[in-house]
Amino acid sequence: FLYKLNFDLPDEKQREQIWRILLKDCTKLSPDVSFGELARWYPLSGGQIKNAVLKAVMRCSNENREITMADLKTVAAEELGEKEKKRLGF
Repeated sequence: FLYKLNFDLPDEKQREQIWRILLKDCTKLSPDVSFGELARWYPLSGGQIKNAVLKAVMRCSNENREITMADLKTVAAEELGEKEKKRLGF
């Protein structure tokens, strides 16, 4: 790569919108899900939020059940942990 670009994390309001957009068509979403709480407690990038949503959808789909707030907290925490790991070369 010729350039190294820094992308700031989305702010809380933007993260809430990303969660909402990625889960808007989910027909098996528990009413206990709080997008605001996810945005507030998990400072993730848009890509990390997308990864978290995909993990939750796949896990819950395999178990044929709705996605709960607990599921989303679990996958968000996993993504946050991945962020903490050192990336090679950067």
